[in-house]
Amino acid sequence: MTKFKYLVSAASGIALSAAIATPAYSQTSVSPPAAAPAAPPGETTIADIVVTAQKRAQKINDVGMSITAIGGEEMKKLGIVTTADLARIEPSFKYSYSSYGTPVLTLRGVGFNDVSLAASPTVSVYTDEIPYPYVIMTKGASFDNERVEVLKGPQGTLFGQNATGGAINYIAAKPTDHFTAGMDLTAARFGYVDAQGFVSGPVTDNLSVRLAGEITSGGAWQRSYTRNDTLLGDQKFYKARFLADWTPSSRLHINFSLNAWIDQSETLVPQLTAIVLNRPQAAAQVPSIVATPLAPDDVRSADWDPRYRPKNNEHFVQPALRVQFALTDDIDLIGLSSYIHYTGEDLRSNDGVAYENNKGLDVQESDNFYEELRLAGRLWDNRAHWVLGAQYSDDKSSENLRRYYFDSSPSFATTPRIIGGRLLAFDHGRTKAIYANADYKLTDQITLNGGIRYTKFDLEHHGCSQDPGGSLAALIGSIIGQPLGANQCYTILPDRTAGAFFYSPIHEDNVSWRAEADWKPNATTLLYASISKGYKAGTVPLLSANTYVAYLPVRQESLLSYEAGFKLGLFNRKLQLNASGFYYDYTDKQLFGRQLDPLGLFGSLIKLVNVPKSRVIGAEASAVLTPTRGLTLTGAISYIDSEVTDSFINYNNYGRVIDFKGLAFPLTPKWSGSVGVEYRHDIVDGKSAFVGANVTFQSHTVSSFGGENPQALGVPGYQSGDPSFNIPAYAYVDARAGLDISKEWGVEIFGKNVFNKAYDTDLILQNDTLGRRRGAPATYGITVRFRYK
Repeated sequence: MTKFKYLVSAASGIALSAAIATPAYSQTSVSPPAAAPAAPPGETTIADIVVTAQKRAQKINDVGMSITAIGGEEMKKLGIVTTADLARIEPSFKYSYSSYGTPVLTLRGVGFNDVSLAASPTVSVYTDEIPYPYVIMTKGASFDNERVEVLKGPQGTLFGQNATGGAINYIAAKPTDHFTAGMDLTAARFGYVDAQGFVSGPVTDNLSVRLAGEITSGGAWQRSYTRNDTLLGDQKFYKARFLADWTPSSRLHINFSLNAWIDQSETLVPQLTAIVLNRPQAAAQVPSIVATPLAPDDVRSADWDPRYRPKNNEHFVQPALRVQFALTDDIDLIGLSSYIHYTGEDLRSNDGVAYENNKGLDVQESDNFYEELRLAGRLWDNRAHWVLGAQYSDDKSSENLRRYYFDSSPSFATTPRIIGGRLLAFDHGRTKAIYANADYKLTDQITLNGGIRYTKFDLEHHGCSQDPGGSLAALIGSIIGQPLGANQCYTILPDRTAGAFFYSPIHEDNVSWRAEADWKPNATTLLYASISKGYKAGTVPLLSANTYVAYLPVRQESLLSYEAGFKLGLFNRKLQLNASGFYYDYTDKQLFGRQLDPLGLFGSLIKLVNVPKSRVIGAEASAVLTPTRGLTLTGAISYIDSEVTDSFINYNNYGRVIDFKGLAFPLTPKWSGSVGVEYRHDIVDGKSAFVGANVTFQSHTVSSFGGENPQALGVPGYQSGDPSFNIPAYAYVDARAGLDISKEWGVEIFGKNVFNKAYDTDLILQNDTLGRRRGAPATYGITVRFRYK
């Protein structure tokens, strides 16, 4: 079947399902343009929302792109307090973690799993169009926002590479021209307390400022099933933001922001589901691991080594500047500047046992500079809009991952035993890009849009592995005939020597592009079709490397997207119905596999590899319906069929040779979605009450390529439990009810996962254990809100 047939089939199928489905939440839930007919008096309509997906303010239903957008107050109402919570409103978005805690973002099946701080993502995150170069920095982004926009599909032309899956753009709440203030105080189960507030207003006639802060504490819900009354997961998170808007003249507008956060929270651990020894021959030497009981099948039970209580210690600070100057009435010059300093010293426990089987202390530091300069203009009575810009980023990072695995089967690979390892990486990346984008209103109904970007990426990577105890280093030294000891680089270099860092440079360039046609036959209808291509940069992983092979760079991947969809405002704007179908032609997808050691010393070695060809066929629909005053029915559904299309022989997580052809992508369920209902009733004198509920669901998926049925392949080292990487289908329910006491005061009670559904988000294999990460148990609480306007 051709790509065109795939696309038409997907779009037709989702349009049909949308037409017969229960009204659902609109992924682009805004009203039609101002010219749309007004609703009869006394009836509600769907509210407008403005987005900046094309780097200018537009109503969301005027943009020929699949976008999920939600306002800041609505985010709070739905309990969206972190980027991970966006899965509640965007079904195709998945948030997981690497084995050492690095966040992994996946959108429409496009994601990248790597433990490295400096790993480039496939879904990039921004605040006010300024990127976070590393995903771990996004922790403080979902705070005091005006709205958030989830842009789906390649966004390379306007947002840059590393957005092949899409982009998430947070829009911070801005200073106001009058005094206003607010406070939200939340208390919930497990001792969770969150307090946030802001003050905003004018300082002079042309200067306004806003100061916001948030403190989060408590919330430990994991409990040890081998040590009674031992809890884990308390949060200690502090966020602050200062913004200043200055308009010294009618043509000049300056925005300054200072963002900072500190995270000293405890981190959750996986639940032990299987014992699979890395070195089966050492079974008799690790009796405590072999005899460890598996975790009970409930939400809260887990285990960890009390000597290594997992905890973050991260600090982030970012000053940023946006300057906009009107060169003429129709041309603006816009400059964006940002500097980020980040440090982290995170102690991770990812083995699910009360022993030193695999722990990690990850010490990280980075300095990141970003600069963008662009011209934006209008032509021919606003029939055409154009953008011409350039970007530059300079990213430096260092990482020192210290692994502790004395109580593990790999520890017995040498005599004396290996006590652990140290992985070192130093990265310096530079990205330069120029881009252009334009849209032209060909007729009153047809608009053409096109964009192109050239990107040049250079990376200098230095990495090596060290052995604090010296026994592994001595063994490798004996193999190559070179004395090696503790804390020396033992990674064997191409010339069969060791003792120094391996230098892995990357020099790449690419051209991303987008072409789109929109047809707007009336004020409430938009049909669009687009073709776009985006790239994710090559990278070098952070691995335990006996030889340099593990540090060989993986080349950039690319994604060619075909998409068509519609946005319909129906019944006097009481129903918004959106749907789209898409086909992704995926080239050189990056993932962890293995490669034979060219030195002929160690057999197959874990490294990043490229899957030559794969594809994604998908469709999605969303709707929001207001059938009567006060009642809103919402929901969204996503269908994704992913597959490796060409033969690709490599290794699964258990070291078995398999052909990846025909396999679906990890963390990519075929079906996912949400449905919701809310009813609001006006009482008297500004008082109103509301009640609402949402259901979030997804079908079965896996967390690793080739992990559905590993027992059928004969898993080496299997001892007990379920060694598969299956993530069963699940659904959970959130509910809320509240009362607006006055224009200033409101109170809400809420419940998340109210039926205490035990569901998995991913599974990880480390040394001798396989563990599942689970969603939070039933959590209920109360929020008191105050607003002064």
